Amino acid sequence: MATGPNGRIRITEEQFRVLDEVIAEARHREMIRRADARDQGKDLWAFQRRIKAMTEMQDELERLAVEMEWNAT
Repeated sequence: MATGPNGRIRITEEQFRVLDEVIAEARHREMIRRADARDQGKDLWAFQRRIKAMTEMQDELERLAVEMEWNAT
């Protein structure tokens, strides 16, 4: 069954929390690498693309948390 351009995954609340943390850490590291590259005068396009992808994943996780009421603590 096709769901359009986006795929879907099924995860538990614990898996959601781990994935959210992993993506946040990876995005932070990528932002640091981008800053270093900027300071060295390098092209930032690849960094921007990866940061955008991780931001979009974080947005999807937030939507999931709202739908599942996992943020209510």
